[in-house]
Amino acid sequence: MISKFKRILSYTIVVVMIMAQIPQFAKARFSSTSDNGDGTFTNPNVYLDVPDIDMIRVGENYYMVSTTMHMSPGCPILKSTDLVNWETVNYVYDRLADSDAANLLNGQNMYGAGQWAASIKYHNNKYYVAFNSNTTGTAYIFSTDDIENGPWDRVMLGKSYHDCALFWDDAGDGACYLVYGNNTIQYIELNDDLSGVKAGGRSGVMFEGNIGEDGKPLFSSTGGLGNEGSHVYYRNGYYYVFTINAHPNVRTEVVHRSRVFPGTNSDWSTRIVLKTRFDNYGVNNLGNGVAQGGIIDTVSGEWYCYMFQDHDGIGRVPVLTELTWTEDGWPAAGVDGDTKTVSNIMKMPGTSSGKKTLVKSDEFYNDAVHKQYEAVQEVEGAHADYNGSNLDMCWEWNHNPDNTKWSLTEREGYLRLYTAGTAKGWLNARNTLTQRTFGPTSSYAVSMDVSNMKPGDIAGLGGLANKYGYVGVRCNDDGSKEVIMVDGSNNNGVNGADADVVQAEQCTGDVVYLKTEFLFADNDKQYDRMDFYYSFDGSSWKKIGGSAYTKYDIYPMFMGIRAAIFNYATSEEGGYVDVDYFHVSDKLTGEDAYVGDAAAELTVNSGNDILLYLDHIGSSDFAGVKASINLPKELNVTSVDFSGGIKNGQGSYTYENGRLILYVKGQDVTFDAADRLFATIHVKSSAEVKADTVKQIRTDYIYVDDGYIDYNVSKCNIDITVKVPSDEPVKETPTTAPVLDSGRKEDNASEVKKDNTTKVKLSSVKGLTVKKKGSKKAVVKWKKVKGAKKYEVVYSADKKFRKGVRKVSVKKTSVTVKKLKSKKTYYFKVRACAKNSDGSMSYGKYVTKKFKLK
Repeated sequence: MISKFKRILSYTIVVVMIMAQIPQFAKARFSSTSDNGDGTFTNPNVYLDVPDIDMIRVGENYYMVSTTMHMSPGCPILKSTDLVNWETVNYVYDRLADSDAANLLNGQNMYGAGQWAASIKYHNNKYYVAFNSNTTGTAYIFSTDDIENGPWDRVMLGKSYHDCALFWDDAGDGACYLVYGNNTIQYIELNDDLSGVKAGGRSGVMFEGNIGEDGKPLFSSTGGLGNEGSHVYYRNGYYYVFTINAHPNVRTEVVHRSRVFPGTNSDWSTRIVLKTRFDNYGVNNLGNGVAQGGIIDTVSGEWYCYMFQDHDGIGRVPVLTELTWTEDGWPAAGVDGDTKTVSNIMKMPGTSSGKKTLVKSDEFYNDAVHKQYEAVQEVEGAHADYNGSNLDMCWEWNHNPDNTKWSLTEREGYLRLYTAGTAKGWLNARNTLTQRTFGPTSSYAVSMDVSNMKPGDIAGLGGLANKYGYVGVRCNDDGSKEVIMVDGSNNNGVNGADADVVQAEQCTGDVVYLKTEFLFADNDKQYDRMDFYYSFDGSSWKKIGGSAYTKYDIYPMFMGIRAAIFNYATSEEGGYVDVDYFHVSDKLTGEDAYVGDAAAELTVNSGNDILLYLDHIGSSDFAGVKASINLPKELNVTSVDFSGGIKNGQGSYTYENGRLILYVKGQDVTFDAADRLFATIHVKSSAEVKADTVKQIRTDYIYVDDGYIDYNVSKCNIDITVKVPSDEPVKETPTTAPVLDSGRKEDNASEVKKDNTTKVKLSSVKGLTVKKKGSKKAVVKWKKVKGAKKYEVVYSADKKFRKGVRKVSVKKTSVTVKKLKSKKTYYFKVRACAKNSDGSMSYGKYVTKKFKLK
């Protein structure tokens, strides 16, 4: 008793000392959000490369699309409820084409081309995205009735339409048009179902040049960037076309207005919407203004103008500014509609939705939700088949990946990257995995097992751009390995060998830690600098080589620099590396170890309960806490008790394959317990344990709001004695009822199950039929399953579903599959799907049907 009292007293003293030192709002470990947490945000409102943006509002949700060019998957769907905090919820397509250029093969590439300047619209309860491709030479229209989950149907228009914008003339003839062009803005009428260009439909030129409101040239000089990047709207009797213009040198947003549509030159007049040399974060942006974008209104009726601004190496970053309407119906952006001033700090458009980030750390567990972006995947071959691995949607591959050369399933909790063919240098190597970088500073680190590399292999982490740099491991001809730094600051092209190695150090272990840091702006106006570090223990870091510098080059990449993980062969393929994690930080720690924002500890008491202690979480707009803890597979979690010090949040957990995930979800979540005890984890040994043995508990992370607060988990990796199970039944302690506010328990707490998760039970589909439709199509139908939210259809000509597998996800109870081959037998499998209360998925059993296309 005395010992226990001393321990509690000691904890109390330590807690008081620690809490006195911790700020009310801990600094973010990583977050690309510009939300300042005080009702304001800082421009650029998205400090990442998100160019050529277009946006819609559907109810309270905003959806944004942008250009991703050569990346796969492409054309992301970003979602927000406050125009500041964005998250990636979907992509429009997986692979735009299956060619040497799209696959980065045989000296061909899709750099700087691919998908450009998407247009997004919502019409008659359906979502549409249109864009042009400079690689395939055609424009596309994709459509779906579920923008967050897809899948999408694809239409190829068979012709290029530069920077095209979809527009329904609901105030006129009701037809849908594609508005497009550079300098000369044209239009073409589409079929009513958007299946193609309408035969005999309307088309022509709307306006040319830069005609001002008075009929005279708006800009005195010629040359530079003409009108392009069209965004089309109708409001209060006027048609508006927003375009970017740059005569002579400052990128400027202009608007063209007419009473009629499509009209001719004489019907349209023009004004400047915004012309500014907006300076922020110490970067003058090379004299470029804020332009190319459109306008959006809020639920409460406020208007904003969204555009992008060139930020050199980081790319083109979105900027949000106020928009007012003049008495005579013209839009004017900037402070008080002056068309000249963008505020660095602005009020949030409404209430913050909570801090969200487009760039994320990843532990590479295969637990992301799998999404089928297109209704029917048209690519043949195993390189494009689904391989059972589900990456988080923050990731994009540099060109189409070879899906036989990477995996999240071969080694649990690791990304396995095989070499995919051979390459002269990094920029022409397949299967490089990337995320955007964010500013003004950001840092990226990986843990990599290099024990299975082959001579000639090079694997590492770096900044992917035309002007690039990286830190990596090179396997020499004799099998020895070196940590190397390569500086490609002066690179000019993508098909050559890598730049020279600046420094090489002997690699002394099979596990190497690599870190790349980016300085995009500071008070001394230094920017676009990369520094590289390595470690053999994850805490003692050494810098390698000098600084490398990047630059935004229109040719050949036309994209901001990305953090990228790679492994390529120069001699023969077959080697591989295993990446344990990818960690993101907004801090530049250099050779110092990153220690986290707050402290966390794990202990084991005499009853073999696992106790998790955390520093307090002060009052803010935090939406939740998430912890990932790996337990020995010889243990089973019987229950978890969450602390009463958690306020305004509900605790739950999941436990599968040795991985325990603790969740607290709510609004304005706080934690303040005198003893710092956050949760008690009750475990019991499995029946297979025959002798007491010591095993390790390892904690991946403990995050508040997806990383806004990041706990130091160095004291959360501990040993536990797994004991031989006794014959006595283990009494399961019920989970503490979730606390929503001080002193008040949730009313329905008694209904919460042991793991606080409601699982959906689904029966198998019934009435499955497959019928021919035309020469190369088939219609698959089945009966509705109670509780199902969508259905998964898998089909292949291979009875064992080992190759040529296609997967479709639909909400309806039927789907039409295309491009089947005549006189071939196909096998179709259908199952029901539903989401559980914890976000995981439940599935019914597959039902199979055989079908021969005659």
